[in-house]
Amino acid sequence: MPDLTRIAEPHREPIRKFGAQLQGLAAENGLGWTLYGAIVEGTLERKPPSIQSVLMLQGIDLDLLRRLGAVGRQYGRFGLAPPLVMTPAFLNSIRDTFPLELIEIQQAYSIVFGPDYSHDLEFDDRDVRLQCERELDVVSIGLRQGLLAASGIEDHLALLQRDWLRGLLRILRGMLWLKGQKARLPADRVVSEIERTVELLLPGIRRALATSSSPSWEAFHQLHADVTALGTAVDGW
Repeated sequence: MPDLTRIAEPHREPIRKFGAQLQGLAAENGLGWTLYGAIVEGTLERKPPSIQSVLMLQGIDLDLLRRLGAVGRQYGRFGLAPPLVMTPAFLNSIRDTFPLELIEIQQAYSIVFGPDYSHDLEFDDRDVRLQCERELDVVSIGLRQGLLAASGIEDHLALLQRDWLRGLLRILRGMLWLKGQKARLPADRVVSEIERTVELLLPGIRRALATSSSPSWEAFHQLHADVTALGTAVDGW
């Protein structure tokens, strides 16, 4: 039986059932299934929730993934998002291109079945910095493009803002990782530590994290300014 003591009680039974079905369908090809992120640290507050996970396979089998997708559809109502699907070789090959995603997994994870593939992962500071820089540029461009797509309707800005917040927190945690903070911090601590590190106040990011309601034009403007300022800061590291 998996140890799900770190998982909130309402999510445990669906996770157990889906884990058992994963093992049954994947058979010897299924190496492991690991939960990570907010579900593990007990901060899964998004409505509807989105439970992140990694499915490790010995080899990629599209027919198997198709069958798993059909089974997994019924668990969407419990918040289970489609897992990231990897092989051990692929996991090792993306350490230099996607370190932020792998650091996010490494900082908070719970194994449902299989070996621990995350604990011993190592990352180069240069790769982490480059992805932080690149992803901040992606967020900036996305916010501008989304503003055009919102057509001046501020309710649409609320959806746009939520879409970027999880990725932005991943970037901020990566920046803290570069400064020696290897353990995962809750969102409010992340912002406080980043403000201290870059010696800037980030009111737009704070406001975006504090509420899911539609932002004012001023709040959206502040969020864009904060992302731009962080991009300038990490570029100088």
